[in-house]
Amino acid sequence: MDEALDSDRQGPLQGLRVVEIAGGPAAAFCARQLRGFGAETIRVESIDQLPPEAEVDTVGLTSDQAVFLVAGARRVALAGQDAPERLRALLADADVIVEDRGPGWLSSVGLDPELNLTRRPHQIVTSISPMGHSGPRARWQTTNAVQFAVGGLMTLTGDAHREPLVTGGEQAFLLGGLHAFAATTVALAGRRRHGRGAWIDLSMQEGAASMPELYAASSEYDLGEPVARSGNSIRSVWGVYRCADGFAGVCCLERQVPALFRLLGPEVVEDERFLDRASRLDNDDELLAHVMSFMSERTKDELTALSPIHRVPFGAVRSPAELLEDEAFAIRDFFDRVETDDGTAVVPGRPFPGLGWSGQNRLTGVEVGTDGPAWSASGWSSTGVVAPARRPLDGLRVLDLTMMWAGPYATKLLAESGAEVIKIESPTAWDNIRTLVPQDPAIADPWNSAYYFNEYNHSKKSLTLDLATAAGREVFLRMVAEADVVIENYRADVLDKLGIGFEVLRQAKDDIILVSMAGFGKTGPLSHHVGFGPIIEMMSGLMSLTGYGDDDVPIKTGVSYGDPVGGLNAVAATVLSLLERDRTGAGRHIDLAQRETASTMAGPAFVEASLQGGEPVHRGNRDSRHVPQGCYPAAGDDDWVVISVRSDREWATLAHHLDRDDLAGLDRTERAARHDELDQVIAAWTATRTADEVANLLQRDGVPSGEVIDTLAVHDDPQLTARGFYRVVPNDKMHPYRQTGPTWTLHGPPGHEMRRSPWFGEHNHELLTDLGLTPAEIDALEAQGVIADAPIDPVVG
Repeated sequence: MDEALDSDRQGPLQGLRVVEIAGGPAAAFCARQLRGFGAETIRVESIDQLPPEAEVDTVGLTSDQAVFLVAGARRVALAGQDAPERLRALLADADVIVEDRGPGWLSSVGLDPELNLTRRPHQIVTSISPMGHSGPRARWQTTNAVQFAVGGLMTLTGDAHREPLVTGGEQAFLLGGLHAFAATTVALAGRRRHGRGAWIDLSMQEGAASMPELYAASSEYDLGEPVARSGNSIRSVWGVYRCADGFAGVCCLERQVPALFRLLGPEVVEDERFLDRASRLDNDDELLAHVMSFMSERTKDELTALSPIHRVPFGAVRSPAELLEDEAFAIRDFFDRVETDDGTAVVPGRPFPGLGWSGQNRLTGVEVGTDGPAWSASGWSSTGVVAPARRPLDGLRVLDLTMMWAGPYATKLLAESGAEVIKIESPTAWDNIRTLVPQDPAIADPWNSAYYFNEYNHSKKSLTLDLATAAGREVFLRMVAEADVVIENYRADVLDKLGIGFEVLRQAKDDIILVSMAGFGKTGPLSHHVGFGPIIEMMSGLMSLTGYGDDDVPIKTGVSYGDPVGGLNAVAATVLSLLERDRTGAGRHIDLAQRETASTMAGPAFVEASLQGGEPVHRGNRDSRHVPQGCYPAAGDDDWVVISVRSDREWATLAHHLDRDDLAGLDRTERAARHDELDQVIAAWTATRTADEVANLLQRDGVPSGEVIDTLAVHDDPQLTARGFYRVVPNDKMHPYRQTGPTWTLHGPPGHEMRRSPWFGEHNHELLTDLGLTPAEIDALEAQGVIADAPIDPVVG
């Protein structure tokens, strides 16, 4: 693959007609990604003469967000008495409508999304909302902080002895936009394959609630209590610490601990207290002292240089300003440039190379108009035969070589969209999360009853194959011949070392799609570095954006945030490659670097760094636009509520509830100057009430607020419950518990019927028989250890 030619290719969405109804960052991010891969987008920024019910509270975009998210869009203001009529005509002509104006807004301007499924069955409407378009809290007001609180992630972020912390960079909204981008590409594939569009009712709360790593499942299935925040260090060998010139981290699985100990020296290697996992945990504080001392004596560059040599996952907390000079980004041609009145902004470009991203040539200013566009003829015409309703990816076969979280999250989403996903594991090198968490020794086959594995591998099939053997590779290549997609997240060199790199796969099937999602990609100076989600977050610039603000400590997100971000992008990469194959007949190898997908989520910070310089400012839970805003204590043990004030009206309402009408007349500037004082007043009021009581009271009067939902309470959240987000899926190996259901709600296609995660090698005989192997051949593979129904020599961790 020649990445240098990527910007010269025609994108797979060339000719697609997208209308974005300008609101906040979520819709703008979705439209930006669609535009980058070839879609023609028009952003409707203002509309005259709308009915009163169409008026919504929206803050819009900051200047840095606008540079990153809007560059290259056609921007239109619809003026005059006929503006609503022209808007309806514009919407009627679109292939895709993207909006985040909230439930009921489209209906108020004459486009009911449910009726639209019948009237315009080819059209895709992507509605991004805080809580979804149905349920008791559908019309709740939100801000980024409130959205982060109700999604279940904020409860895990921050120090245990302090209030929960909002992840920096408006991640709740950008994450909603990323979900929308992936879901929209899936719907486009369904339209191309089956002739039908969809209404995507995308709840940002559900998107976030689908990615609590193992913590929510642990609370529900095992602990019966919420998981506490752990700050930057879950345990000594998995955390972020001060180093000689900043902050760096190490994230070791059990198999990587010995290599780390050898670096720490004989004091650790020879200490019997650290020899086994259980004893090590009992003495973690003393081990932590050794780790922190080792880190403090080395620079960020020195620590990251150790990673590929010793196979220890080290990472350094890099800021966007540092990354503007990053050698790996330069070699991989990651950045785009946007010309602004203040100079040239350097911004993250394509989230993954190889699919015709419209970079520098497209992102050089905007066209401002007062009327709709003159659309050119397109291959996405909304005429044609509508087939019977099917799920978007029905009939697609995916061979899933992924492990841990990023890859399995991606293939889970593909399975929920209709793909047949076949998870392939080696009897000697299985997906680590099957055995990551110790279980009761009385359980005979714990690898089949792991809640973490069950959460992200439901609705898949299991085939075991030892790809290090000639017989295993032969069977695998026969599987490839009947598949559409292979997806893997091995280290950059593993697939080639196994002898099944892309060129070999193409010999088995010339139009196969291979999606590789190594942490740092397959090329460049970091390609051999070891990286998990927290390492990706550190190295991408994201972690540098978050902190309490009263010290210099950056705080990581409470989950391995780089993983689901990479997984969502892998879904889009897979589907866009399928659309490209429909056009060209050719397969493709996508070299997705998870660090690059994470850096894309920090796009506005790169704008600020390139135009103004300097390091990120940590604001804690405050916001420069919403004053006051904070995370306040509520009645109960570690219970918290987030409140955001967007306007003078909302402040007057809140002041009345505080019984402080003397403060009600403060304008935004005055409130900002007295923020500390106002925080104390608000905290004294919230501390006597439950978080749920405060949130409901303020939301009733239109003030954005929400309880910080913990990893146990999220299962009883009334909004998620009303929308059927959690489901109990029968599993003979596990006791019943509530697990997350499908992440996206697509109206039009049939719903997804979940199946439990597959037992190890459960479908060996079925899949190999379908492949044409005889019972004797299958028995021979089992006798040779090429296939198995249990891991060989399983260990915990």
